[in-house]
Amino acid sequence: MKKKLLAALAVLPLVALLAGCSGGATDASGSAASGDDKVVKIGVVGASDPYWAVYTKAAAAEGIKVEIVDFAVFEQPNPALSAGELDLNQFQHIVYLADYNVSSKQDLVPIGATAIYPLGLYSTKHKKVSEIKKGDTIAVPNDASNLARALLVLQSAKLVTLKDGGTIFSTLDDIDTGKSKVTVTALEASLTATSLPDVDGAVINNDFVEKAGL
Repeated sequence: MKKKLLAALAVLPLVALLAGCSGGATDASGSAASGDDKVVKIGVVGASDPYWAVYTKAAAAEGIKVEIVDFAVFEQPNPALSAGELDLNQFQHIVYLADYNVSSKQDLVPIGATAIYPLGLYSTKHKKVSEIKKGDTIAVPNDASNLARALLVLQSAKLVTLKDGGTIFSTLDDIDTGKSKVTVTALEASLTATSLPDVDGAVINNDFVEKAGL
């Protein structure tokens, strides 16, 4: 319920951003294109999320045509935006964007905030965190920004201890193995959910939770 509420609250700011994208566009000849001819392409990971229907309907009410372009993994929307295949994308937080810009030598910029997405710990073998035993294995996303977030989630659950308390830049090397309860393995974010049968738990991004039926 909270997720849907946050998404709904984000509709008006997003529509305002879309209006900026649809107005004043130019075609290849440099002539201004009308708002009626412009389709705003938004790259996402998880187009099946119900709030995208709310977004597109709200945009249509303002005369803005929106095309949602779905990507399977987080690594795809930013390169597509950099290549000019999209007008916007919406799937990441600031740290992820900063990491992409540095590693890819790009200069994508955030232009507005939308929804807040959770990062949760899931298991098909345990019903409570307290059931996880010492030496059990937990999978986490391997991209730099979500890895740090996942480690902070595990620390809050008292499954790992991070050196110096942990930060948004923490890596596997920052785990104090002597004081930690579990072993952590890093996987591509899209594989964390499918790894559940093979591990004792996994920290999974919201985009992949529904697809996995969790």
